[in-house]
Amino acid sequence: VCDLDRTVIERASAYLAKPPPQGPKSLSVNLSGRSLMNGAFMSWLTGHLDKRRDIGGRLAFEITESSAMEELAAANAIIQRLR
Repeated sequence: VCDLDRTVIERASAYLAKPPPQGPKSLSVNLSGRSLMNGAFMSWLTGHLDKRRDIGGRLAFEITESSAMEELAAANAIIQRLR
């Protein structure tokens, strides 16, 4: 699942980096709860976002799985880290 999320984020980032009118203004990506709770994935994600500041406020993450809600404190810390 983490590999799939990583691929989606990489493709979304590349798509957002395209100059208008080819690229969208913003994009939302649904992240799995499993990826959110995976330390290696989160390290990769924060590193990726640090490198791609050009897409900053235009890439949104949706967290819809109940597994993330079961670990509410951890999910909140992750959300704050991604901001």
